[in-house]
Amino acid sequence: MTIVEVEGTLCEPFEVSSLDVMPGQRFSALVTMDKDPDSYWATTSVRYRSSGPYGGIIFRYKGAPETNLTLNGPFPDHPLWNETEPTEVLERNLVTKNIDSYPDHDVLSADENAIRRFVLVTTQATDQASGMLRWAVNNVTYVMPPKPFIFSAYEACNVEGAAPWPETIVPGSVVLPEAPPNPWNYTEPVHESVGSYNKESEPSMIPAVEGEIIEVILQNARALNNVSEMHPWHLHGYSFYVIGRGNGVYDKENDMSSYNLENPIRRDTVTLLPLGWTAIRFRATNVGVWTFHCTMTAHLLMGMETLLVVSPDRLESPPPGSRACIETSLAYDESNTSSGTTIEASTTTQANSDDPYNSDFEDTVTSGSLFKGSAILIIIASILGYSHFD
Repeated sequence: MTIVEVEGTLCEPFEVSSLDVMPGQRFSALVTMDKDPDSYWATTSVRYRSSGPYGGIIFRYKGAPETNLTLNGPFPDHPLWNETEPTEVLERNLVTKNIDSYPDHDVLSADENAIRRFVLVTTQATDQASGMLRWAVNNVTYVMPPKPFIFSAYEACNVEGAAPWPETIVPGSVVLPEAPPNPWNYTEPVHESVGSYNKESEPSMIPAVEGEIIEVILQNARALNNVSEMHPWHLHGYSFYVIGRGNGVYDKENDMSSYNLENPIRRDTVTLLPLGWTAIRFRATNVGVWTFHCTMTAHLLMGMETLLVVSPDRLESPPPGSRACIETSLAYDESNTSSGTTIEASTTTQANSDDPYNSDFEDTVTSGSLFKGSAILIIIASILGYSHFD
C-alpha cells in the first residue's frame, strides 16, 4: 500500500507493507487490487505494549469464493511489540508534498531569534497529597479545571487592572516552565526531586501571543518503574511541522543541525519514542485555548497534558448560553470556579505477559467485494491503542 496523506497533509507517496499507527493518528493509503480473485487478509497487532488483541479485515474480490472469516494457518508476522525500527523508518520517510502550498511553511525559515523554544520532559511522580501515581510535564501534573479554561482566561484578561497578555495572571493555573526545573540525564532513572513529589498540581498553560513561532522539543524519560514508554502527543486546533527526532537526550548545540527544514511532515499527532526526543514547530495563529496532551487516555487523566493559550484578550465575549452546562451541573460550585480544584484520577494497570500473542483471533472482521485491477483508498486511524497494520 502507498501512504498518500497524513492528518490532512498530502505527503510524498511512500510504499509500505505494514504501518505503525499511534492513538489519534490518521493515514490515507492507496491499494491496487492486482491479485487473482480471492479473499486477502490485512491484520493488526498491538505495539509498545507486551500484550493485546489482534484485529483483521478481509479484502474480497468480486467473484471470490465465500470464506468463513477464519484465518487459516499461522498469524502473519508483525514487529516485536517493543521494536522501534519500523516506527523510525516510517517517520523518516514521511515528508510533505508541495510544502510551499501551505501558508505557514515560512516558520521553517524563521530567524532563530524569532522562535520561542520549549523543552518538555515527561515524567512520573507520586503525589504526596493523594498518594497516587501521576504523570507530569516539566514537574507539573495537570488537573482538570472546575470550568472550561477558556472562561477563566477570558475573564482574567477583562478584569479591571489586569496586566496585558501574556503577563496576565489566570487564577487557579500555573505557567508551564519553558524547560524542566531540574534537568538530568533523561536516559537514567528519574531524578529524586521529580519522582518524590509534584512541584505543581493545577491546570498548566503555555501563554502565547497570536503570530508567535513556537518550537517544542518533547523529551522522553523513564517512568518510576525505570521503563520508558512511547507517548503520542496531539495538539488541538493546529497542525505543526515535525522538524526533528532522535535518541537519547536532546542537545540543542548538536541536534538542531539534524532538523529537516525543507519538507518535514505537517500533522497534528506526533510519536515520541522511548528514551527519545521529537521536535515540532508551528505559528500560533489560532486564538483560544487548545489542549496539548498524550493521547493515551490513562496518561491524559493522570496529568500528561497542558494548555496552549493564545491571545485570549482577543476573544469575543462568550455567548449567553455557553455557561449553561456549568451552571446547571450538580457539581457546580461558584466558590470554586477560580481555584485549582483537584480532580483525582485513578491509575490503570497494564497486563504484562511473556507471550504477547496470548489472545485468540476472535475479533470482528469486515469484508466486501472488490474488482481486480481497481484501486482503493484506505483511511487508517488508531483511537485507543498502539496498532500495527499489515
